[in-house]
Amino acid sequence: MNSSDNKLTESELTSIKQVLESKRSHLRSFREMRLAQIKDGSDSLKDAADVAGHEGDLERMWFFLNRDQSTENKINDALKRIESGAFGLCRDCDSPISFKRLQIDPTSELCINCKNEIELEESGSKIYH
Repeated sequence: MNSSDNKLTESELTSIKQVLESKRSHLRSFREMRLAQIKDGSDSLKDAADVAGHEGDLERMWFFLNRDQSTENKINDALKRIESGAFGLCRDCDSPISFKRLQIDPTSELCINCKNEIELEESGSKIYH
């Protein structure tokens, strides 16, 4: 980060954008592979045990497809924030999010202070409910 204004440098933004685009590309490849497995898997079923096992496999694959779609949506949102100039700023308090945090999770929308505050509130509500 540029120490004078705490904004991400062009180099840091480019680095994060490349990571996000690479992750999105991998997710899309995995989705195509999983969809092909779903289509091809039912052709080899011979008996009830095969069908039951296949249903469990299908359930897991749909879980992963849904999870991957959610992750891709977060990546797309982060890429839109990069294009709009809003990337790297906390959604709640507008403070800069550290480059180190964004390297760990480039889809982060909250600075560490706001994230910790939300987690504390959530843990407190779980205790009392």
